[in-house]
Amino acid sequence: MLGYVPEQQPASRRPGTRTVRVLVALAVLGAVVSAAAFLWPRTGAGPQAGEEAGTVPAAGESSPTPSAPAVVSPGRISLLLPLRPGSTAGRALLEQATVQEKLAAAFEQAVKDERDRIARVRERTEAERAERRRAGQEQAERERAARERAADVAADEAPESGMVLPLSDYTLTSTFGQAGRLWSSGRHTGLDFAAPTGTPLRAVGEGSIVEVTSDGPLGNRTVLRLLDGTEVDYCHQADVSVAVGQRVEAGAVIGRVGESGNTTGPHLHLEVRTAQGGLIDPAKWLREAGLRL
Repeated sequence: MLGYVPEQQPASRRPGTRTVRVLVALAVLGAVVSAAAFLWPRTGAGPQAGEEAGTVPAAGESSPTPSAPAVVSPGRISLLLPLRPGSTAGRALLEQATVQEKLAAAFEQAVKDERDRIARVRERTEAERAERRRAGQEQAERERAARERAADVAADEAPESGMVLPLSDYTLTSTFGQAGRLWSSGRHTGLDFAAPTGTPLRAVGEGSIVEVTSDGPLGNRTVLRLLDGTEVDYCHQADVSVAVGQRVEAGAVIGRVGESGNTTGPHLHLEVRTAQGGLIDPAKWLREAGLRL
């Protein structure tokens, strides 16, 4: 007995397949329409949406209510259909692009100008530093040369005795043994160096301070005893810079020129006595020590 075999239908004609395809197509079409409506630029100032697309409202229908302007991000512009020349949206996009390009160019130029300015300031600063270093080196060189010249001059002029004059700038006024009524003994007992008040007085040689007095006709007086026993008196000082028992080197400041005591003006009255106490001519004594008055 032969069995009955049903006729098989092709897969395209199977129940349900066509329905599925229709549903998928409708879904895709709906998505495309939604995307186009979302992406298409809309403005309230231009034509209505229907007019922008080239459609005319049906008779008896009211014109569509203008919708709010749509904000289109730059990322969506590439997805839009080509805009018609002269359209409001097209002009707005072109103007926006032009403004952005100008702003970008201005920003780049400002950055370049600032970098150039910083470079110029850095170059100027480095040049000023180099100039200061050069000026400082030249000044140091001049000072070194001056010290060397002064040392050479001092070495040439310094006597072997190691002694120095009591003042560097002065005028000799009264000499040793000079007669006159200005002195109580009738004769001058020392050598007078006239100089402005306050001029430093220097120790003529190495020794010790053995006496400091501030009364009598000689005014403020300091006695310096040298290593060989010779004593040198500095009289009429404005002030004294040493004390009894102090040891000093040749050239050390021991006081300043003044006019204390019996004087006719500011000056140093210098007296010199031997170790035995006898007065000697200060000018002759200084010259014998190798000094030039």
